Amino acid sequence: MKNIFGVLFMMGLCANTFAQKIDFTDASHSDKEAKIILDNIKTNLNSYAAIQADFEYHVTIPEEAPKVQKGNMLVAGDKYALDLNEYGIYCDSKTIWMFDKAVNEVNINNVEENEDILISSPTDLLTFYQKDEFIYAFYDEVVENRTIITMIDFKPIDSDQDFFKIRLSVNKKTNLPTSAQMFYKDGTRIKVVFNTIKNTSDFDNNDFILTKEKVGEGIEFVDLRY
Repeated sequence: MKNIFGVLFMMGLCANTFAQKIDFTDASHSDKEAKIILDNIKTNLNSYAAIQADFEYHVTIPEEAPKVQKGNMLVAGDKYALDLNEYGIYCDSKTIWMFDKAVNEVNINNVEENEDILISSPTDLLTFYQKDEFIYAFYDEVVENRTIITMIDFKPIDSDQDFFKIRLSVNKKTNLPTSAQMFYKDGTRIKVVFNTIKNTSDFDNNDFILTKEKVGEGIEFVDLRY
């Protein structure tokens, strides 16, 4: 599934060194240096009341023109609200509303746990590295706009996944992700660039629910719950 959010989008060291480090089958073999960095990110984000982020979503498919959408998200535990140019997704942890702006339709579904999808929500986009389904290793460190960026590569332990690698880039000073890129076996590349990630307490439960009042007239709501 070429789909960072599972259902939304139908959406120093060199690579050889990484290949050697990643040639294992158990998450416990992951790079200890990279784990320190990831633990710092986890501690940082876990201190937030909620995560508010602005981002760009880049999709590159072989033989097609690249596509870019700008969006923002609000994430509080299992609840999230995401808005893009063409789509919106809202989830209160039990129900999910998917707004396809092109067809003026909102589909309502129950939230289901799917262990086969490693990255199925915006929450996963910021915390996927905490799962034991990956082996990871330090890849490189570069300077971008006077900022030191550390890159960590992740390999899914399950070889049946459609993607073979995720590259997470981290601001070394702030311990916050700057981007996450997924590499698919068919040549597709999906990259999310975080322009801002910040702590916020300015939210309530209604922010994670999509209602007819919020979208206005002319939008059809289709309830697919069982």
